[in-house]
Amino acid sequence: TTTQGENGWWYLYAPIGENDVTEIPGFYEWAWCAGVEDYNVPQIYEGPVIMPGNMYDAIVAFKAPYTGKIKIYTEGGVWLDDSTGAGDAGDGCYYSVQLSSDGEVSELMAPVFVENGGTSEFKSIALDVKKNEYIYFRVNKGANNWHDTLNISPAIQYSSIDFDDPGIE
Repeated sequence: TTTQGENGWWYLYAPIGENDVTEIPGFYEWAWCAGVEDYNVPQIYEGPVIMPGNMYDAIVAFKAPYTGKIKIYTEGGVWLDDSTGAGDAGDGCYYSVQLSSDGEVSELMAPVFVENGGTSEFKSIALDVKKNEYIYFRVNKGANNWHDTLNISPAIQYSSIDFDDPGIE
C-alpha cells in the first residue's frame, strides 16, 4: 500500500542487530524508501520485493487489530532474484519472523539465509497474539545489500478472535 498502517501493515527499518524501529520515510512512486538512490535505508517495492539497506534491516510489520489465534505464512514462496550476471552480484540475504510486544522483540523464526538466485520454504507459524502486538518480517543484507531483492509476500490469517481482550498498549 502507499499508506503506513493501511490494513494493519507497516513499512519499517531498524539498525542492523538492533530493535529500535523507525517508519520508512515515504512512498516515492515505486517503493517505500528514503528517496531515489538512497541505499542506506531499505526499499520495499510492491509485491512486496524487499531490499535491505546498507545500514539497516528492512521490516514489513503487521500490527494485530485483535487478540486471537493467527497463522503466519507467505503467499507464493520466498526467493531471491538471481544477479549472477551483474558485475556487483548479490551475496544473498537473511529473513526472519519476530514478535514485538511491549517493546520486547523475540524470535518466532530464526534467520534463514537465501542465496543469490535461491529459494526458501516458509513453514507457517501458529501463534496466540494480543491486540497491538507486531509481527515483523525482517530482512538483513548479509555481507552487502547489492541486488539482495527478496521476494516475500507475508500474510496473516485469524482462526479465532477475542473481541473483549483490550490487548497491550
